[in-house]
Amino acid sequence: MRMIKETTFEKLMTGNPNACIPWALMACFLYYKRDESLMSDSQFDQLMHRIFKEWKKIKHPHKKLFAENKKTNTTTGFDIEYPWITQGAAFNIKKKLSYVKQKQKRLNKSRVKT
Repeated sequence: MRMIKETTFEKLMTGNPNACIPWALMACFLYYKRDESLMSDSQFDQLMHRIFKEWKKIKHPHKKLFAENKKTNTTTGFDIEYPWITQGAAFNIKKKLSYVKQKQKRLNKSRVKT
């Protein structure tokens, strides 16, 4: 699976901290339940660090899913019961990234032929 673009990650890290929760949940869901990576380990660590650093500022309904991890300062999402909306969004992102990867392959093949 293709991972998110660096520019997308940079926007995530500098934008509204509330957006970090769904991205972290999608990354955890895909990693622990589907054995796929949405972002690099380094990016995930940076994302979780931002979540914990800005914990009091974040107002998101799924924030509580990370509350137990916050207490132990761990970044695992192994035991999270993922909401259906998170699972659907993760599959949607995965599908879009897969489409981009396939489109890039076709484009590269057409360049080789000409």
